[in-house]
Amino acid sequence: MVQYSTKEKIYETLTELQKRGDPCPVWELMNPVYGELCRSLGTDAAIGVYLLFSGQQLSFPCSFYKTDYIRECVLREFDGNNLRQLSKKYNRSEKTIRRFLQEGRAAKPK
Repeated sequence: MVQYSTKEKIYETLTELQKRGDPCPVWELMNPVYGELCRSLGTDAAIGVYLLFSGQQLSFPCSFYKTDYIRECVLREFDGNNLRQLSKKYNRSEKTIRRFLQEGRAAKPK
């Protein structure tokens, strides 16, 4: 298995492979994970992920935003009747929204 250390070396190898006359798109030459990144985000992004994380196992959280940020938004936007709407908007269960509200009430100074 060949391990690359720089973006230039990877591009050099990709160029060599393409010069061999293979008409397939560049992402079809890559491992499927990197190929999908290349197809979706571009060659530079796929190479960047490879250089940063190759050999590691990654998992991505379902939520894009931090929980503290979502909690602040819920506390700011809650009007007493929009629990279900906030639940859908922030992709959290109604139980979680209620918990955010309870934590917000408990944190307020009396």
